[in-house]
Amino acid sequence: MRFQAGVVLAASMVIVAGGCAAGSGGGGGDTPMPPGMEEGVPPRDNMFTRTAALALSQAMQNADPGERQSRYEEALQAAMDGIANDPNNPQSYRQAGEAFVGLNDLVGADSMWTRAEDLYPLYSFDLDPLREQQWVNQYNLAVNQIQAGDMEGAIPQLESAHTIYKGRPEAMLNLGSLHAQLGNDDDAVDWYRTALELLRSAEFDAQPADVQATWSENEEIAAFNLAQILANAGRNEEAEVAYRTYLERSPDNVTALSNLAVVLMAMDRNEEAAEIYQGLLARTDLDARDYYVTGIGLYNAENYSMAAQAFGRSYELIPESRDALYNYAQALYLAGELDELYPAAVSLAEMDPHNNNVYRLLAQGLMAQGDTAEAARVLEEEMATLEFEIDGTMLQPFGGGGGVVNGELLNHSLEGGSVDIRVFFYGTDGTEIGVQDISVPVPAAEMREVFRVELDTDQDVVAYRYEVISPEP
Repeated sequence: MRFQAGVVLAASMVIVAGGCAAGSGGGGGDTPMPPGMEEGVPPRDNMFTRTAALALSQAMQNADPGERQSRYEEALQAAMDGIANDPNNPQSYRQAGEAFVGLNDLVGADSMWTRAEDLYPLYSFDLDPLREQQWVNQYNLAVNQIQAGDMEGAIPQLESAHTIYKGRPEAMLNLGSLHAQLGNDDDAVDWYRTALELLRSAEFDAQPADVQATWSENEEIAAFNLAQILANAGRNEEAEVAYRTYLERSPDNVTALSNLAVVLMAMDRNEEAAEIYQGLLARTDLDARDYYVTGIGLYNAENYSMAAQAFGRSYELIPESRDALYNYAQALYLAGELDELYPAAVSLAEMDPHNNNVYRLLAQGLMAQGDTAEAARVLEEEMATLEFEIDGTMLQPFGGGGGVVNGELLNHSLEGGSVDIRVFFYGTDGTEIGVQDISVPVPAAEMREVFRVELDTDQDVVAYRYEVISPEP
């Protein structure tokens, strides 16, 4: 029998293209000096800065692409001549950066603007909005490529966005996610760590409340995905550090605690892992999703009796949760707790009558009750006569709300046509938050047809069940 765990930790694609402040011109000379900031070298005009300013103005006002590029090239040359003539004038570096932006060279722009800010720190107040505007431009180009399925093509755009502006985490998070999906684990680890440096920095306190909330969610995504990649790569000591670092800030996070326990078990530190799980089951503040995640960890630790307790509590909180009930019954079977298995298997057969494993569990429960004749009938009549099966169903929740149920239709004896399936989605408190129907084409005999049912909502999806609405059983 296959354990259907669902998704403990989804590698989340964080596409949050936001707006930005408009860039401001001028040399920053009227900006008041903040306490503690060095004044640096004030910008000053000369024949080179005036020539560059004129060319930049002409470029921005010229609609012809060729002419515009020529003006940017003239501006860059004038700025570089100004740097050669007066290498400590921050205004020439700023103008060179603006020319590089016009020529689509953000590496050059970053280099020039960084030098301008080093010479004259007040420039950062003017240049930060300009940097962020270029970040938004590059980031949105990357989002378009991601949505078109071109993950590899999006990477250079995201890297370009990060080069010019490092004050927002979205590009870093997407780079981590894309590299993880492409199997570039080392790159993914580096980008998630880079994102966490920003998300945990003093910059967090400078953000408004709504941005802080988003950053906190992003920190969890980055920390969990980092740890998961490290654990999957066998770098368990690093994964442990990643989880413990996150838990220092969110010590009650159930998923982090459960995943940490899995990592500890992989390092043969089973007693430490058991203490974590026992602590989780002793808590009274867990919801259905928390118990479900705990059950997955206990199942993976082969502690089937405690896993059954966790899945059972999850099912009690959301009686419509197909996966909580399925895993509860399976854990009871593996734990040898067959008296408890029978009523769970009866309920499961009513909820999921198109799955061979369900009938096997029911037969085991019946035999434990001493009813071998009924067990044989279930296997020989109900299971053996199924025209098709719904197999491998699994919920993948989305960060920020919604989710998708994937599954397979295995055909035994249907001839053509389709099977219509209705999927019910449930929130954290067990409330139904959406229903979606799908018509799955019937494949050839003993072949499988994969299906996917998605619910788009801003509410968290934590459970589901499904019904076959045609053909009727």
